[in-house]
Amino acid sequence: MGFVDVSAVRHTLPDGRVLLDEVSFRVGDGVRAALVGENGAGKTTLLRIIGGDLEPEAGGVARSGGLGVMRQFIGSVRDGTEVRDLLLDLSPPAVRDAGRALAALELTFQAVYTSPKVRARDTALLACEALGEEPIVTPVLAEDFDLSDARDLLLGVEPDGRILVVGHNPDFAQVVHDLTGARVDFKKGGVAGVRLEGTRGELVALLRPRELDRIGV
Repeated sequence: MGFVDVSAVRHTLPDGRVLLDEVSFRVGDGVRAALVGENGAGKTTLLRIIGGDLEPEAGGVARSGGLGVMRQFIGSVRDGTEVRDLLLDLSPPAVRDAGRALAALELTFQAVYTSPKVRARDTALLACEALGEEPIVTPVLAEDFDLSDARDLLLGVEPDGRILVVGHNPDFAQVVHDLTGARVDFKKGGVAGVRLEGTRGELVALLRPRELDRIGV
């Protein structure tokens, strides 16, 4: 469970003025909170303290879970970082490993298709970083993706071509089974390679998160 707990934080400016004094609050798991105040009230300073960039004069900050910080000037002339770079840094290791592993295997793809749902779309963006590809958002992958949908995507591939498809479990596990007869489990992620010949498919590769980690190193 993630949280941020700010307790009695104090910060004094170099000229001796007290900017923050006895600042305390807690943001619990799943809570959306906004920090509002006038210019110069100390919002940026407080966020720097929470992010670990600045030590408070007194008090402290406790937190659990991951902490992602989007800097104030991201993407501007004062910051060359892009939002995609931020997402890549914050992405689960399995997602980064998948992209690195596919690149290490020197695989190329005719197209990359992804579900429009946020998690799948972000996963596709991040996994494609190492591939130099751009995913194509495909609504049919959002839910109830089935054998007919999979064949439509696969049949659009050139001979000996490959496509990368990013979607959701359990739909993908069922499609792989319907195409190949193989039972796979994508609950913790993974990559399955399927070759289609006529109306039937063959499972040619199955990479679990552990294998992706080893290949991507």
